Amino acid sequence: MLQCEICNVSMICAECLDIEEETYDYLAARSDIIWVCEYCKKAKSMTAKFLQPELANFTKVMSDLQTNYNEMATKVTNIETDLQTKAGSAEVSLLKTDVKQLSSKLNKHTEDLAKLDKKITYMRSENEEIEKRKTSLVIRGLPEQVEGVNDLDLCKELLAALSIDYTPKKATRLGKKRPDGSSRHMRLELDEPDHQKDILGKAKTLKDCNAEGLHFNPKVVYIDPDLTKLQREAAFLQRQRRRKGGTQQTKPQPQSHPQGAVGGETSNSQS
Repeated sequence: MLQCEICNVSMICAECLDIEEETYDYLAARSDIIWVCEYCKKAKSMTAKFLQPELANFTKVMSDLQTNYNEMATKVTNIETDLQTKAGSAEVSLLKTDVKQLSSKLNKHTEDLAKLDKKITYMRSENEEIEKRKTSLVIRGLPEQVEGVNDLDLCKELLAALSIDYTPKKATRLGKKRPDGSSRHMRLELDEPDHQKDILGKAKTLKDCNAEGLHFNPKVVYIDPDLTKLQREAAFLQRQRRRKGGTQQTKPQPQSHPQGAVGGETSNSQS
């Protein structure tokens, strides 16, 4: 299947592209054909939108700083020349005022640069975290404290139900135990990104598995990519817009505008 070149998680079939199977197979076999999922398109756009204003501000800050420095250097040179002929108190007072103003501007620019550096560091950290999470998954709905079965064995049982013969590295419950006894999400750590792709590719078939002999109900278990906080927030906003768009589309229209149906923005996102 065609797979997103950025996240290596999202995939698209011939039916979704609305093309013939022969054409789809040809595209999938071409190494120079690149497909990017809607989430990564939006994430890339968000990253550019986030950094461009900061970089523009950084350029302006440096330009202002250079201008202020040049003006101050000229004033100091002129005052030094005047002081060689006369020790004017007015010139000395002006020099002190200019130095004070320049110091204030420099402090402001330093603060702006520190904020920009912090944001750039955050975006680099985000990219590193996305890369790290390509070898992990989040599983929802697996029961806790199954007698005689630990979480790792439960995950192996889940993978076996998907016809995947693989032993994960580690299974960890996320967060504190819940007062109502409901099961917590589980992070499953894997050896290779290909293991994640294989499992996610078969995850949708889980609801069709026979529950007989299993320690869990496959119809209420869900397997998702291990998203970062920023990715989860972006996915949530996409779901909100999609739901809002669906509500707008089904809302009855005023009699005076029978053809004025309004459709909301929709986008593909992973829940």
